[in-house]
Amino acid sequence: MPGLYVYHNSGVGPVDYDTVRATLATSTTVWTSAALSYPATWRFGLRAYNANGEEQNVNSVQVILDASGYDATAQPNPAHDLSATPRPGGVIRLRWSYLSTGETGTCTKFNIYGNGGTGPVDFAIPLDSVSKTAGTRTSYTWDSSALTHGTTYRYVVRAATSVIEEQNRREVSATADTQAPALPASLSIVVTR
Repeated sequence: MPGLYVYHNSGVGPVDYDTVRATLATSTTVWTSAALSYPATWRFGLRAYNANGEEQNVNSVQVILDASGYDATAQPNPAHDLSATPRPGGVIRLRWSYLSTGETGTCTKFNIYGNGGTGPVDFAIPLDSVSKTAGTRTSYTWDSSALTHGTTYRYVVRAATSVIEEQNRREVSATADTQAPALPASLSIVVTR
């Protein structure tokens, strides 16, 4: 009876075609592996077989799992050189850079995450997103709305594609300042010769 053999490596190296990992019906379109270890680069192969033998294709797909177990196969590179600076009116400005060299997924935007002035950074919903423009631009900025004076805010910027976001947790912080500088108490001029 014809079917499909599933092969994979052990998280390192090429597909191991000496060990059949699963046998499937030819009509199968989805197969789920057991839990995979990480960090690792897993490679999977699929071969058809029948009573006369097995075909010998060496086509494979790979899944890259990072140190946290997230799928990093098509993730963009992380944003870098992130800084936070207080601005007039209680605004905090974030600046960061992005280099696309070597990315496995094409960055389309940057998601801004924050802590709202208390607790850890909340990664549930981005505060905002900044579009990554095409071309050679490598530096980006984002300004918060007016924030509470004297409160320290923490932020993380993550690069994202249309379907996946990289998982960096590098935080920056700044304290909002809504007070204008104090006026000088007095001003005098001394003329010298």
